Amino acid sequence: MQAVLHDVFRHRLIPGFDAEAAGMGTDAIIDELLGLVAVG
Repeated sequence: MQAVLHDVFRHRLIPGFDAEAAGMGTDAIIDELLGLVAVG
């Protein structure tokens, strides 16, 4: 599941201005979400 998660979510997430200004691109946001959610 984690192998395809970036491909699945990448086109569904649109970083806001604050995220972009902080250097948080789509992949970084997905990585952050993965760190917060237990994936089994």
